[in-house]
Amino acid sequence: MTIKQLGGVFGRNPTFNDLTANSLTVNRLSTNGTVAEWQQDGTKVGSIGSASGVISYIVLDPRLSLKGAGLIGGSIDSSTGVLSPADKTGAAVDGAIQLGIGSKRFKSLYLSDGVYLGGVAAANLLDDYEEGAWTPVLSDASSGGNLGSATINKANYTKVGRSVTLSASLSDIVTTGMGTSLSLYIQGLPFTSASSNSSFGAVKIDSVALQGGRTSAVCEVSDSDAWLRFWAIGDAIADTPIDCGDITSGSSDIFFTISYHV
Repeated sequence: MTIKQLGGVFGRNPTFNDLTANSLTVNRLSTNGTVAEWQQDGTKVGSIGSASGVISYIVLDPRLSLKGAGLIGGSIDSSTGVLSPADKTGAAVDGAIQLGIGSKRFKSLYLSDGVYLGGVAAANLLDDYEEGAWTPVLSDASSGGNLGSATINKANYTKVGRSVTLSASLSDIVTTGMGTSLSLYIQGLPFTSASSNSSFGAVKIDSVALQGGRTSAVCEVSDSDAWLRFWAIGDAIADTPIDCGDITSGSSDIFFTISYHV
């Protein structure tokens, strides 16, 4: 009996109610293919079918295809829980169906794992995005040591996969009690760097003495570190660490940004 025939028996809008069993069972026998089909004015606009026994597919009107090739749908393998793109026959397709368009977007996407972008190799897996604030700790050692203080105007980070970009704005740095001949360290990085990491970042300084005629500064995160330190650099001269004694206590400002791998 067709849906049109059902309409003649039950009226134009048939309703099936059952509290103890399926309200409607549609059973295709023996072969794969369409189990139920929807029509408008005699024209097919959608269907639900089965393939290989455990796979169901849903197909909308091929005329709605964004790719113009009649490819729009999805298949669900009930044995593995995999939702795959499918064509109008229920066959799986690759790289042919998009999810939304620029003017008709989905809102939020919640994932418990990652996203493969541009390929399916391990290197294409984006498994983390994070952004937030962190707290720089001024010290005269890479861990522990004598601590200084500063006004922290901002200290933010963004982590995309293995790449971390952080910045901080420290003003009116106070070095009272810190060893003047010891390097100035910033502890408390939000993530420890990778064992093969060595990264340098940009630095702007005010009221900081640069030793031996050096003219500018950079910051560095080295291998397997949760801290950074600063280097004074110049032309045709070796780099040297910026020491706590190079800071004008209560007046010096340091602004920096750096990217490194974890």
